[in-house]
Amino acid sequence: MTRPRRLYTSYLLPLLALAGCVVPAGPEWVDPQANMPPSIVSAYPPVGSVLTSDSEAGTQVSVQVTLADQNTADTLYVHWIVDYPPYVGGTSHLVLPQNLPGGRGVARDPIAFAPSCGDVVHDLPSHRLLLAVSDRDFANDYDLPSNGYLLEASWTFALSCQ
Repeated sequence: MTRPRRLYTSYLLPLLALAGCVVPAGPEWVDPQANMPPSIVSAYPPVGSVLTSDSEAGTQVSVQVTLADQNTADTLYVHWIVDYPPYVGGTSHLVLPQNLPGGRGVARDPIAFAPSCGDVVHDLPSHRLLLAVSDRDFANDYDLPSNGYLLEASWTFALSCQ
């Protein structure tokens, strides 16, 4: 009887050891999403065009832009800047900073801007409207972050302001 018991024990012990050993599953590694640049889905009037004014109403045509970012969680930092670049003190003017929060899908809600006489230096015959968009916050009004993407679009316009 000692022999079968020893034989039984020699097979049973390794099986019991394996049954009690649980190998945990390793962590599931997910590569972080690559940072993608923001883009323009649509712009009216088209980027690069000359904005015209409604002389009867005394207003400038509004620029309307729809932006997108494949990184849906990214906030888009938007600067509407008149007469820039280059920066000229007393002439260049940040007229409308905006933030478009992420989390609502790739395309963001449309944004709009209409230049007015309060946005320009009156002795210049024409002006440039620059839309600067970054997926990182601007260092200040005119300096861009070094670790993000920058999207620029511009239009030209003239205003008769007396």
